Amino acid sequence: RRRRKRRRRRRRRRGRRRRRKRRRRRRRRGRRRRRRRRKRRKRRRRNASKERENKRKIKIKKTLGKCRRDENRRRELWLEI
Repeated sequence: RRRRKRRRRRRRRRGRRRRRKRRRRRRRRGRRRRRRRRKRRKRRRRNASKERENKRKIKIKKTLGKCRRDENRRRELWLEI
């Protein structure tokens, strides 16, 4: 029984080879203190109803763009604004 010798082929890479920089991690000793951030409460706007109305209009306008072919649907939506 003859053993076959395995030939290793070396692949030559063309172009520049970039070396990866290894980052050294520093370990900090001692206790770490966590700072708690205060949560800011959102202030309610006075004209919330107006905002809601605007949001609704924007949504309708978006759908208008989507149903370009369907003229009847467009007309209906346009009347809603």
